[in-house]
Amino acid sequence: MISNSLLSSQGFMQSRDVKPVGELCSLLLYSLTVRRDTLAADEARNERQSNLVMIGHLYEAANKLFVMTQLGSVAPSGAVCSMRQKLLSCALLLMTEFESLPRREKTREDVVKYNDLRLGFTDLSVNALQSLQYVQLGATDDIASVEDATLVPCKFGYGFGAVSEKTSPHLGQEAALQLLRASFSLICHLAPTTKIGSSSNFADYQTHTYGADFAACLKERNAMEFIQYHLSSASNVASLTYQAVHGGSSSHSVAVIHNNAVAVVRLITTLFHELVDAGSMIAGILLLLLENRCFRSLIDNPLLKTSSKTWSSNTAVSGDEVMSPITQHRGYYTSLPRHAGIMASTSKSKPSSQRDDSVHFVWREVVNIFSSLLRSARCQSQTHAKVDEPILRQLTPVTSVVLDFVCTYADELFACFSSMLIEARALSNISSRAGKQKSSSFSSSIQSSSFAFTPNLLKESADISSLFAELCKRDIKTEFARQCSGIYERVLSTSLELTKTMSSFLGSIGNARELFLALSSASSTIMLDQPATMFDAHPLLAEGLPNARHEAIRNAHFAHSCCILATAEDFSNSHVATTKAAESSTGKDKSMEQSFQIQVNNKFIAEVEQVAGHCLFNAIAVLSYTHPASDSFIYFSCEEASCLDVAAVIKPGTAVAICARGGAQQYLQRYLIPLHGGDLRYARTIGCDSSTHTISVEYVDTGSVERHVPWSCIVGMEDTSKRQCIFSYLPSPKSMAEADTRGPPSLGHLILALKWCRHVGLTSLDSANNYCSMHIVKCVAERVAILLCTEVMLHEDLQERTLHDETVRRVNMQLLDLFDYVRTESEDLNPEEALPPHQGDKSLALAIGDDILDFIQVNLRRQLLAASLEKEEEKKMWEQNNSGWDNATWASSSKRQGRRSPFRLMRKTSSGDLS
Repeated sequence: MISNSLLSSQGFMQSRDVKPVGELCSLLLYSLTVRRDTLAADEARNERQSNLVMIGHLYEAANKLFVMTQLGSVAPSGAVCSMRQKLLSCALLLMTEFESLPRREKTREDVVKYNDLRLGFTDLSVNALQSLQYVQLGATDDIASVEDATLVPCKFGYGFGAVSEKTSPHLGQEAALQLLRASFSLICHLAPTTKIGSSSNFADYQTHTYGADFAACLKERNAMEFIQYHLSSASNVASLTYQAVHGGSSSHSVAVIHNNAVAVVRLITTLFHELVDAGSMIAGILLLLLENRCFRSLIDNPLLKTSSKTWSSNTAVSGDEVMSPITQHRGYYTSLPRHAGIMASTSKSKPSSQRDDSVHFVWREVVNIFSSLLRSARCQSQTHAKVDEPILRQLTPVTSVVLDFVCTYADELFACFSSMLIEARALSNISSRAGKQKSSSFSSSIQSSSFAFTPNLLKESADISSLFAELCKRDIKTEFARQCSGIYERVLSTSLELTKTMSSFLGSIGNARELFLALSSASSTIMLDQPATMFDAHPLLAEGLPNARHEAIRNAHFAHSCCILATAEDFSNSHVATTKAAESSTGKDKSMEQSFQIQVNNKFIAEVEQVAGHCLFNAIAVLSYTHPASDSFIYFSCEEASCLDVAAVIKPGTAVAICARGGAQQYLQRYLIPLHGGDLRYARTIGCDSSTHTISVEYVDTGSVERHVPWSCIVGMEDTSKRQCIFSYLPSPKSMAEADTRGPPSLGHLILALKWCRHVGLTSLDSANNYCSMHIVKCVAERVAILLCTEVMLHEDLQERTLHDETVRRVNMQLLDLFDYVRTESEDLNPEEALPPHQGDKSLALAIGDDILDFIQVNLRRQLLAASLEKEEEKKMWEQNNSGWDNATWASSSKRQGRRSPFRLMRKTSSGDLS
């Protein structure tokens, strides 16, 4: 009703003055804003049809107004820009409201009509961007003075400076800047999107047809040329002011100019990201970006080059001179002078001087753009393969463009990961200076991590590692390794170290929470009356409550030392408990154990944990894609097998793929989960008989031996030259500090990551303790579990160790703790005597799924069986030697005289293995 009365076509034709129409637009914008805030949800659903009608009337009115009020005409430019900005803002409000409606309430006719209106507003937004070149500064303005005051681009009449009463001639520039921002905001909203969970996805009304029309509209309007010009103007201004703003030496006016310019850059990069994502479904958008060299404008962006140099200089450390963490946090800046920042960092007051650096967000967005570019190009290549060769040829430069970006910013990309170590050294330096007065044996036994990160630094690590993962997929990996061999090797080593870092961090969180939960439940259950069942119920309590309490505190402190509270919001969130036990630890009457619980159960650590999970997933993805075992199996057809001299190629110990049907040419690799059910089986070769053209094999899944298998059943064989391990064969240590500082990444770090996934999977059953999204936890668990299984199998194939080796025994016990093993009748054991799966097995199945769990249990059958038999034997020995054990001893840490500790055997053989 408001749009009908205020923006009728008759009213426009009767009024030649722009000011009254501008006031009507302001009133409409205010009315829509109030309506959005006050309208109830039920009323909003009933307004579906009227909302769409309002959008239609608004487009008709806006289209006429844009034609009637051309910039550069008699009407003041400021008034015209203001009017257009309010019209576009009204459209954004109404469209957001319409898209919030459930899909079932929108008919097909509504979708078609809405798409037409969106294309119309896309055209108006692009028109607004182009018309800014006709903005007139005014008859009394001195262009030179205006450029000095507000940094006005030479071609367009908008400025980035603040507007006050004394600078009334600059009101037109302010209105033009607001129009620029409104236009980009609306285009970003109108761009096709493929994001999962978005209110406007392809399943609703952003169909392929709309995407193609959207791309055609941008191409016909030559929109990309103007978008890149605005990007260049804003980037130049922001680069000139960045060092002063980042260093805290800028004036208020310079800070305003910088913030306005960065806001425009941020909108444009967000638009590029949306368009690249949409390119996975719409080839026209992706080709449009390539044709206009949009990605080159990002690579050569002056703001990125200036900011990266500033970050590098701030993280430089020479000798004993270590700058304050406040002044060298990557992704943040402070308005305080440098000496004030140092004072603030060493005090105990909350760090309110730090603020998020918007330029750092732009940098991360650019990294994500190139990651999305590879994904979209891969999708389009698969879609048009053998169908549309011209499109494939046009997509060929994509890989070169991304590699160009990686080579240009190689140092900046890897500096992100090295900053974690620099931050930790700086914090350690400050802590050692401030805490030399007091020390105790207890505090000295609690060690901090060798790395530290802020939330923004961790987010950057996740984004960069995602780019690395995309570069290491399939055919791109080959070209990447060939053209950028040095960077490729750095990516692999960085991913290994990132896996170690994130596994240690997440593992400490999982261990601390699991121990705190076990300690709280142990004092309130009947387990104290039956200590013989304590180890089976929770192995982490095997050495008694005092030792378990100490381990929980050490793990909590380690996790806490990994995180840096950079902003006031971080500080506030770190005191918001996420569990009832942590809430009770915030009072005055609290024990040391309670005071440490909140360090791993607060809102801040939950947010960081989510990002760390993404980092770990991306790092594991890189290692999985580049693992030598990822393409170690060679498959062939029946004809190829018949021509193969098996006796000369396949030696005893070589892994082969057996298929009774034969003729299979497309199979997954041995270390991946097969999709062919019982058709394909992997086995180790025992012997080969050339006279009968048969081989003898031992199947991996059952251990059964089959002789006289025809050569024609062999559909694949292993390339033994690729039997290479990337993780050392070491178990998970008991101390998190040892896991952090101990040599190269090992199997123990993968086990730590899986224990974290297991804990999150178990706590996901309780909605009150849901720390992290199960989606990312499942992705991490699946990748890590398969990689761990692969590494264990490779170490076994290489025959580096025997089953009686102490390290092998400890690794097997930890594998049993994760995956469990149930002995069956086929192993001469009655079903009643079979070992039941423990709680850890059930919770890990929630994270990795039954199919992957079954696959791992089959392939690690030997290791799990050996550990299961040993655990059963230890339990019998413990029961025989400790029949008269009393409860007081278990709850006490003091040693008894004249009698062996009941957990001596567990400390020797089990507790260290399962921690």
